[in-house]
Amino acid sequence: ASDVYKRQYLPFVPYEITELRSSANARGDAELVKYIDIATWTGMRISEVAQISKYSIVNVDNVQCLRVRSDAKNATSSNRLVPLVKPLLSLVDIASLEPAVKDPNGVNVGLRFTRLKQAMGHGSSKVFHSIRKTVATAFEHSGVSEGVAADILGHKKKTMTYGVYSGGTSVAQRQLAMEAMEQRLLLEL
Repeated sequence: ASDVYKRQYLPFVPYEITELRSSANARGDAELVKYIDIATWTGMRISEVAQISKYSIVNVDNVQCLRVRSDAKNATSSNRLVPLVKPLLSLVDIASLEPAVKDPNGVNVGLRFTRLKQAMGHGSSKVFHSIRKTVATAFEHSGVSEGVAADILGHKKKTMTYGVYSGGTSVAQRQLAMEAMEQRLLLEL
């Protein structure tokens, strides 16, 4: 089973995300650029990005966050809070976003992303979800604890203490982790 896991999608190297974003921008695909930006600075899945709206923005403990949709992939992912970082706020006007009605899971954007990445020479081992893996890698390279990264990305914690008994990390802890990830990615993008 571990061999199957190892053969799954690979993360992008951060500069590859920059190249993908630039290529999408050159094609005039503002929607795809927006999806790439949001995924890069939040680690959200494409279906979660598709459902962001101005109503997703919440202030918790004086930290501006995105609340992930209530029907995300699983209970751990649903309604999670992802603190917003400056690069995202400078690139995307989150307050003006509306959820995708015609493409609620981002399937069409995903198809355009696939065509784009293939045209740029990326094979089947890298997909839109690979951006999420890049963010997880940036968390790890920044020294962010796995539990905090798991709460931001919406992953289950496997230990009894944190997975079953803990109420999760604070928004302040998540904000510090997001800022560490932001600094790491800014060095590499």
